[in-house]
Amino acid sequence: MNHFGISAVLLMAMLTMLMLMPSSTDGFKIYVSLPVEVEDTDTVATLKQKISEITKIPPEQQTIHGEDNPNGHWLMDENKLKDYKIFENSHVYLWREFEIFVKCNGNSYNISMKGTDTVQNLKEKIKPRIAKHLDNFIGQIKLRRHTTDGTAVELRHNETLDECGINGVDGIDVTYVENAGGGREGRVCCSRMSVSRSRL
Repeated sequence: MNHFGISAVLLMAMLTMLMLMPSSTDGFKIYVSLPVEVEDTDTVATLKQKISEITKIPPEQQTIHGEDNPNGHWLMDENKLKDYKIFENSHVYLWREFEIFVKCNGNSYNISMKGTDTVQNLKEKIKPRIAKHLDNFIGQIKLRRHTTDGTAVELRHNETLDECGINGVDGIDVTYVENAGGGREGRVCCSRMSVSRSRL
């Protein structure tokens, strides 16, 4: 197979893993070069399958962005790589989804999120689950993260989950308002977040 022709592209990808220390919000990133052999006529879905064969990350957990827009719109599964001007030695970015386990008012839920999702995105996914079990819920919730010194810090709605430093050790309190007075406490437990983000 010709690795340098338009019909055969050697796609160089960058795998990024966010490694968070269990006792601290300080962390570090490592970058691993990962070549993936593709055709320029391959679809994004085909690329995801090839990435899955190498990394064992299921295709349904992959969100891929182009090199010129790593934090913008993701590449659609049905489109071809050449549609996004992905050719030899191009880079793409993969953000892996992870599960957040929400326990609230005696009920448990799994919510799929990405490190680039904002706190507001998480709130919007939690709200309907709370409303389903509370007749008087008026739609207001606050999320607070407990730090290592025991203090609770409210998460700002425009911050991403990565920026908040959420990891598998941290717990997040959910305060939700049922009516004009007072609130009740739930609990969000985070899982698989020590390597929650991958970027190819």
